[in-house]
Amino acid sequence: MLNEPSYNPISNLHTSITMSINHRIQLSPILIVKTFSHEFGDMSILDVRSILRLKHTKTL
Repeated sequence: MLNEPSYNPISNLHTSITMSINHRIQLSPILIVKTFSHEFGDMSILDVRSILRLKHTKTL
């Protein structure tokens, strides 16, 4: 039996956003919504922008 790490969509989203910001890749909120829509259901553009803004502020 393999010990696979538990699947955590929130952690994956956080990691993806962190990598995007660290590498200065400008991802549009719409792209992120499309990418994670199957994990998070309906997520508004405003929600994603808030997440990005919060993460970006914390890393400065």
